[in-house]
Amino acid sequence: MKRLGLLILLMQCAFWAAVANDTTSIEKEQQVTNKNNLAEVRLYPNPVVSELNIQCSAAPIMRVELWSLNKELVFVAPIEIPQGAQLTVNMAQYASSYYIVKVYLKNNVVKTVWIRKN
Repeated sequence: MKRLGLLILLMQCAFWAAVANDTTSIEKEQQVTNKNNLAEVRLYPNPVVSELNIQCSAAPIMRVELWSLNKELVFVAPIEIPQGAQLTVNMAQYASSYYIVKVYLKNNVVKTVWIRKN
């Protein structure tokens, strides 16, 4: 269990170090993140096998991005999902790995979550 925690920490450090060159998007994300609304976004199940469900009861979802650990944008849902509605992402086509999911809400909140694909 300690090894898994260390592996996750190392992958997080590697990803964010690689993203460090893109300071504009990092600064923008920090400016719009509001921690009071982060608990309202649900991503399940985690780890994911075939389908990832994303839902927000606090505000409409404006965009969802799925990033691989090598900084590739592998999925984008640029459509508005109404407040309380659910978006289902087919994960069966993606390799077993860790991914970063960014959920952009209408109220300028950005939720970033690590998920694992089995």
